[in-house]
Amino acid sequence: MTVFRAVVIILLALAALPMPIGYYAIVRIAVTSYCVVEAIYAYEQRRTALTVAFIIVAILFNPIIKVGFPKEICAVIDLALAGFLFVKRNQLKP
Repeated sequence: MTVFRAVVIILLALAALPMPIGYYAIVRIAVTSYCVVEAIYAYEQRRTALTVAFIIVAILFNPIIKVGFPKEICAVIDLALAGFLFVKRNQLKP
């Protein structure tokens, strides 16, 4: 999980830059997959707030039903999530 988390953080940080449209599809799949796994781990540990947070992020980033935001807001969300995952990396399931 540690490597997967690091990859997701890097993908999110790079997503704030202008990238080809296919890149964002990869980011959506990676972030959604990661958040679903983390939500399951958080649920097993009875960490309700973290479970809800990961479920919300998984819904926002899901590749099937896209939630549309302007590019500027997407960049802020991407960087905020990358920062959150980086700061919380020691508290999340390894």
